[in-house]
Amino acid sequence: MTEIKHSQLPWEVIEHPNGDDLFIRAPKNNPEDPYDIEVMGDDTNEDLYPLEQKRADAYLIVEATNSYPALVATNEKLLKHIAELEKQ
Repeated sequence: MTEIKHSQLPWEVIEHPNGDDLFIRAPKNNPEDPYDIEVMGDDTNEDLYPLEQKRADAYLIVEATNSYPALVATNEKLLKHIAELEKQ
């Protein structure tokens, strides 16, 4: 599988209990670190980046990131199958 240098999986969207903001959390890289990684911070300007757009972007980023390993595996299977068909 192609290696990428992002934070460990899975990522998740964490919405604040009062619903006024959110962020993307990834597992920490160092077990000694007491905090997970905040991939998409919650310090954006609501006028410039509306919460609904940020929420949609966050869920898209998380879904794409968490799906990446399966997509790579599928691509590798397809390339192998194509190579086998070309030999025939």
